[in-house]
Amino acid sequence: MGCGAMGGVHAGELARAGHDVTVVDPSPAVLAQVRGEGLSIRKPDGQEYRVKLDARGTTDGIDAPDFLFFFVKAHFTAQAAREAARIIGEQTVVVTVQNGWGHGDVLAEVLPSSRIVVGVTRQGATPISPGVVLHYGSGETTLGSWSGSDLRAAQKTAELLDSAGLAASASPDALGMIWKKLVFNAGFSAVPSIIGRSAYALKELPDAMRLAVGVSAEAVQVASALGHTDITVQDHVLAPADRFFEKIEANAGAGGKPSMLVDIENRRRTEVDAINGAVLREAERLGLDLPLNRAVTALLKGIESSWEA
Repeated sequence: MGCGAMGGVHAGELARAGHDVTVVDPSPAVLAQVRGEGLSIRKPDGQEYRVKLDARGTTDGIDAPDFLFFFVKAHFTAQAAREAARIIGEQTVVVTVQNGWGHGDVLAEVLPSSRIVVGVTRQGATPISPGVVLHYGSGETTLGSWSGSDLRAAQKTAELLDSAGLAASASPDALGMIWKKLVFNAGFSAVPSIIGRSAYALKELPDAMRLAVGVSAEAVQVASALGHTDITVQDHVLAPADRFFEKIEANAGAGGKPSMLVDIENRRRTEVDAINGAVLREAERLGLDLPLNRAVTALLKGIESSWEA
């Protein structure tokens, strides 16, 4: 469900590995590209491959799949889940590695909770145009059960992704892994998106860098209060920032633009509600005050509202 940057990378790699893949996306432009010239995946070194896939605007006529991946924007998850519910089979595994927090809850309102696999991916991709994606970074995907400790569905999903060259593993701490990514994204997606620069630009902007770290540090406070006490600013904000900068430099500057910024550039609703908004909701429940997250959320909401003025 969804054939943007991450959906495109996963669909393309799974299809190249010989798996039968169908993509569902409401965008006529995406469907035209995938059905016509094919889904195009580009690499930083200039390599490109194209894959023709079964591409549809709805789930009509699709047989029950073994795996159903959600790669839609956070605010479309509920709608996509209702669309997908029509094709869920008795053995279908439902998978989400979407940005942010709370997707498992949304999916479980419509789909079988015992078969929902949640996780986080370190793959890096950005859209170039509809049906054309730059895959600028590879990394491991960590998966786990949304509803309990049974990792069999997560392990099956990891084996599927591994077969396509997308490194993956199952973990009993998938929720903790989601928070480890979330605390980083809270600052390093929001702040670059507000200033209209790639996240790599923070390396040369010390004031903006301090703000991004501060926003992420507040998210670390929430994660710790939720019991994820192994999450620290040093290990899960500063160290990942250094690794991110090194990866962008190794790719000759390719990539590094947050999907939130891509949405702003295209005047589309951002995923701030699932990232900083989710952090704020948990903080309110815990009685924590996060002034920096409140500020960046208000600014991003203001940017969105300016398109309607």
